Amino acid sequence: MEVRKQRVSNFLDFIRYDLTGNVEHDLVTISQKLFDTVNIHDFYSIREIDGAKKLNDYGLAIAADMGLLLAQLLEDLKPSLYWEIGKGPKSYHGYNLPILKFFVGTTSEVDLLFFSIIKIGVSLNVDQRPFDWLTSLKNFEKAAK
Repeated sequence: MEVRKQRVSNFLDFIRYDLTGNVEHDLVTISQKLFDTVNIHDFYSIREIDGAKKLNDYGLAIAADMGLLLAQLLEDLKPSLYWEIGKGPKSYHGYNLPILKFFVGTTSEVDLLFFSIIKIGVSLNVDQRPFDWLTSLKNFEKAAK
């Protein structure tokens, strides 16, 4: 099994969820489970400067795995998407990480790992509720048309 698929499988095992095939239901349920998981102190630390919750290594790993799951769901919807390893300077957040790419006139890219990490951080600190992964998936799908 590919490493990526194994990580998604391990992530689903960790949050104790089996995909139903209903993407909308799956994303709503997984979003709540993910929020509940990373909102436990084992997955974040408190920044001294502003008291905000910051994902620790465990939280970042869970967020990255959510990005891989989102990518898998997108790939199922849009087979024209493809993976590439992030290039650029080492300071680029996607450097040497898998990036999902698609064509919109010229090539566009979505770094779903970084996207997931940012959105989970926002949901913990600003929204204080689960992130709406379903809307994001639909927006990515529209962009990839």
